[in-house]
Amino acid sequence: MQLRRETAQRIRAFLDEWFPPVLRDARWFMRSLFVIFYGPLANDFLDFKQRAVNMTPQDFAAFYAKIADAPPHRASHLTDASLDRIVREAANATSMLDVGAGKGFLIKKLAAANPTAEAVACDVHIEQTDLSGSNIHAVQAPIEHLPFQDKSFDVVTCTHTLEHVMDLPIALAELRRITARKLVVVVPKQRPYRYTFDPHVQFFPYRISIATSFGTPMGSVVCEEISGDWFYTETRA
Repeated sequence: MQLRRETAQRIRAFLDEWFPPVLRDARWFMRSLFVIFYGPLANDFLDFKQRAVNMTPQDFAAFYAKIADAPPHRASHLTDASLDRIVREAANATSMLDVGAGKGFLIKKLAAANPTAEAVACDVHIEQTDLSGSNIHAVQAPIEHLPFQDKSFDVVTCTHTLEHVMDLPIALAELRRITARKLVVVVPKQRPYRYTFDPHVQFFPYRISIATSFGTPMGSVVCEEISGDWFYTETRA
């Protein structure tokens, strides 16, 4: 199933804003939609939030490996507007790390725009074959334990990832620790419900949600809504 991110945003907004919470949180109602959308993986998605709190890092890696090819099948969760903005934010970077890199769509774009820069892709589950034909290095690691030295990368990107992590403060601390100049984060502007069409455990429906969840920044901050997502940057002096 091919589904543009912009189309998915409109569908999600309709479900979040117009369906009563009593239905959005009802398993009997949502299960039929999940079966249509995910087929045999429907229960994996339905049960994820209840199971996630007790998952080990190995469990998380196994879960994301299992759903790696689940619909919707698209190159990236980023909208075109967010992607263009990230490329501009990373202009002239000498080293770049994409955390939560998935199949490498974003880091490939950044490497193409900055061909002389070091480019690294990191995720809890990543296949080197997804990066074949490129000079991008792949590192498999959880966001809470990034195997890099302090201020290792000029620009660090983390898009559509923080909504998946259980320990948000530790994940943010790790991202800030390894960033030398600029940290770029994109998360969905989404209401919390028990059953969502994605394995999300963190929700950021309002700008204040970002401010209270992200804590004290390590530089000057810009946070704005772009195409239904929050686009957040921290820039070091």
